[in-house]
Amino acid sequence: MADRSLKERFNSRTTKEIISIDTLNFNNEIYLGEHGDFLKQKSYELTLINAKGALALGKIFEEVYQKLGKETGEGIYLEWLKSNNFNRTTAWRYKQKYNLYLEVSSEKGKEIVALLPFRLISEIWQHEQKDTIIELLNNGSSLDEIKCLLAPIPQKIEDKNLNQENIFNLDTFNFEKLELNIKNNYNSLDEKDKKEATKLLEKLLILFNRGGE
Repeated sequence: MADRSLKERFNSRTTKEIISIDTLNFNNEIYLGEHGDFLKQKSYELTLINAKGALALGKIFEEVYQKLGKETGEGIYLEWLKSNNFNRTTAWRYKQKYNLYLEVSSEKGKEIVALLPFRLISEIWQHEQKDTIIELLNNGSSLDEIKCLLAPIPQKIEDKNLNQENIFNLDTFNFEKLELNIKNNYNSLDEKDKKEATKLLEKLLILFNRGGE
């Protein structure tokens, strides 16, 4: 009887997930219809898969880097990444996410880190107040509050002070750096930013093609 009771309790035990469904944002009309609850659940399952996958990859990359990068230099590590169809930049992003997840101690804060896109994870690591942000995460700050903290403050420029020469100089502009940033960072953008970047690049292409006619 005791054994049966223990087995029943074991089978009925639920595993706490790294993200609660209540943390997700369902402010979309598709979740208000008759299939709303079903779609919420499936969105939650997709989010869990992505979050767990990202952290699992980060853990693997960090473990291999700590083993090979420190003992044999980065050569073997980079070759190992290449043999598994990953590049250094991609592995670095996953490692950042995983290591930030470890640094945050509260469950709510870890949920937010698991949900943050790579772009914001990178901004946290580079932020001069990184420790403050981690403290806010540990103290229950919301996802929106963290995003607002990281968002740059728009700089207001009066039209009369606008000087095209100060904004763009063809002779000094670093096109190679721009190309590298696009290649390395495009895939880490969220869908909204990807669409905006694509529109801007397409507009530039049209303008330059028109100029050559």
